[in-house]
Amino acid sequence: MNICFLSYRENNPYIGGIENVTYTLSKELTKRGHNIICLSQIHSQIDKPYAPACKELFLPNHEQINSKENLNFLCKLIKEEDIDIIINQYSTTLGFCELCHNAKQLYNNIKIVTPLHLEPEQSIKGIKNNFFIKYKNEGNIKNWIIDFILFLKFHLYKKKRLHKKINKELNYIIATSDKVVLLSNNTQKDVERITGKECKEKLCSIGNPIKTYTDVKQTRKKKQLLYVGRLEFGLKRIDRIIDIWKKIEKENPDWTFKIVGDGPYRQDFEEIVNKEKIERLYFEGYQDPQEYYKESSIICLTSSSESFAIVLAEAQSYGCVPIAYNSYNALPDIITDGYNGYVIPSFKQNLFIDRLQMLMNDNELRCSMSRNAIEHSKKFGLGIIVDKWEQLLQSLTNKC
Repeated sequence: MNICFLSYRENNPYIGGIENVTYTLSKELTKRGHNIICLSQIHSQIDKPYAPACKELFLPNHEQINSKENLNFLCKLIKEEDIDIIINQYSTTLGFCELCHNAKQLYNNIKIVTPLHLEPEQSIKGIKNNFFIKYKNEGNIKNWIIDFILFLKFHLYKKKRLHKKINKELNYIIATSDKVVLLSNNTQKDVERITGKECKEKLCSIGNPIKTYTDVKQTRKKKQLLYVGRLEFGLKRIDRIIDIWKKIEKENPDWTFKIVGDGPYRQDFEEIVNKEKIERLYFEGYQDPQEYYKESSIICLTSSSESFAIVLAEAQSYGCVPIAYNSYNALPDIITDGYNGYVIPSFKQNLFIDRLQMLMNDNELRCSMSRNAIEHSKKFGLGIIVDKWEQLLQSLTNKC
């Protein structure tokens, strides 16, 4: 098959989840004999070299995605490469969906597959759970009052408008796609509920792929906690992790916390750590997380919402035990509470600390969960997930 992945940024696996997944899928599909092209809107600013997994191209208009210039470029590519399928990896920006739809109007034989990398109501969760952040308000009573007014405005007016907007966008995505791929069965149920339509024939669920790693020796693990991801107050809420570590670090002098990743608020978080005199919490910046997965015992996630959180599945494959707030639909697919990690009701900090301390203080429990995590992670193995993708794409094109 001739397949074009359409995305916002180039598929550098160090940038973020969508880029990592696209890189992994395109590399494996190329190995299986398919002609894969990755078409992006912009070059990212991250200076982290990588070997492209396939042919990479960029749209000529970096400002307006659904422009005549970009449509002409995409149509020329479809014709020259005999593209069968466009996989729109950036459906969160409707301009990408419109560009795909306009191309299909001219080349009606191509198929449009649209993965949803965010939960349908992720924007609502992000706003709802991000009022009254103490580190942002810095004890300023005026900021707290403003937050309270905005909180009331959101619940009385804005939330309803957001629901309508999400409903409209989801219906447009489904109407203009041949297949919509969700990251879990729970998310698929959410889409069906929100749209209020019988659209099952266009929906399917495929989790994100990981490269499973099972040759893990328990003795190599350090007394080390880990976070991998963007550094932001928005959905990721790193301030929660800092606050949790602040409350337990003095009781656990032989443990450290490594934060891998970067983002717009890294300096703010570093200032918080310095101001609060929090010890043994290290900001590692953009790094290949594999070495950190290997040596860390526990990975923590305190997000207001996620799509899939592939870092948890990746970490499990290295025997790193996950603990996370139950703030998104796909989490039960990744963690079975008490078996291969802990699922904490959102956002019960005391319970999070309690379960985390249990893991930190009980080596036997930690090792048992580590073994279970490795076994559980195999369901997201690269071969299994790409098989599902290949079957889906073949069903649309009738190509073997």
